[in-house]
Amino acid sequence: MSNCDLPEVPKYIAGFIEYKHRFNEEFKVEGNFANIFIDAISYEYPNERIAKYISNNSDTFAKAYLIGYHIKGE
Repeated sequence: MSNCDLPEVPKYIAGFIEYKHRFNEEFKVEGNFANIFIDAISYEYPNERIAKYISNNSDTFAKAYLIGYHIKGE
């Protein structure tokens, strides 16, 4: 997959994705993608901005989490 095919996400979403990947590795948590959506949306993730982005851009977020991303404007 070329870099041109990667979705673009805001910097704050890139940071959230990196945090979730590090958390999963550090605590040996299975990369259960559904849990990320549940954390961010169902249980009122502490950062409303992140929850709103994921809710409104679920396809883009999923692709970015699974295959990588570009940060918008960079």
